[in-house]
Amino acid sequence: MAEWPLIGRERELREIAGARADPACHGAVVSAGPGVGKSRLARAALAEADGALVEWVQATRSAATVPLAAVATLVPPEARSDDVVQLMRGCAESLRERAAGRSVVIAVDDAQLLDPVSAAPVLHLSASSFIVATVRAGEAAPDAIDALRKDALRIELGDVDVRALVEAALGDPVEEAALAWVAEISRGTALYARDLVEGAIESGTLAHTDGFWRLTRRPAAPMSLIELVDLRLAELEPGPRRAVELLALGEPLRPEELAALTSEDALLAAEERGLLELRGEDVRLAHPLLPSARPSRTLRPSSVTPHATSTPSAGSSSGRSFR
Repeated sequence: MAEWPLIGRERELREIAGARADPACHGAVVSAGPGVGKSRLARAALAEADGALVEWVQATRSAATVPLAAVATLVPPEARSDDVVQLMRGCAESLRERAAGRSVVIAVDDAQLLDPVSAAPVLHLSASSFIVATVRAGEAAPDAIDALRKDALRIELGDVDVRALVEAALGDPVEEAALAWVAEISRGTALYARDLVEGAIESGTLAHTDGFWRLTRRPAAPMSLIELVDLRLAELEPGPRRAVELLALGEPLRPEELAALTSEDALLAAEERGLLELRGEDVRLAHPLLPSARPSRTLRPSSVTPHATSTPSAGSSSGRSFR
């Protein structure tokens, strides 16, 4: 399918356009959870920057292992990487020459993944360019990105109306059962909703007949979405990941049982990321896709034993309690 439409973000686009017109504002920092649509919003903001020189910087974990790799497209060929100050000046001069009097708008996607050396030129360029940075909520960002926030518009994206999104993307009415299924599984995450719908269409479980989209049977989650969940779990630290995997194997568990198998801090970290929740006296996974996650190779039956140093009475090193 073609790229899905951007809906429900008109206010945020207006705010970014207004900030871009304000000389005192150096950028916009968009924060949200994974899959909510912050990258899509940043691309839409660039598309609306009529007449400006626009640049896209994609930060990744692998690029962060090589200083300046993420911002390589902004660095002039003659710049010396051993002189960071001169390099930053060279980036600004190169962009100014290429812009030829136009404004410059730079989008930095997943800015929390920038290495410190790459983040420094981004902050420096904010003095002469408008920066649209996206960051994942709850994750630490480099100091330079935190400094950018002080003089930037700050936007926190909420969940999208996935029912409206699905109908806008498909173009024809969609039966309530199908919309309810997408809303239940995606939990407001636009990326999940897209994968669910496209997977259901590909498998034939979501069919278009007589100008109407309907389910032929309840679809299974597509493998692409399960792999995406696996990828995001792989980014977790071992403690929170272990807590999620144990619940995927046999939820619900009592808080003291799960803390004995992991740690109080691991439960708190997983809860803060929206991965598990306390319902009554039991701990359960917070998202219906998480039970589909495949356990890591380190989680074997022989390894599911209480941690000797992590008992329910030991508490959390943060001084907080999960219960």
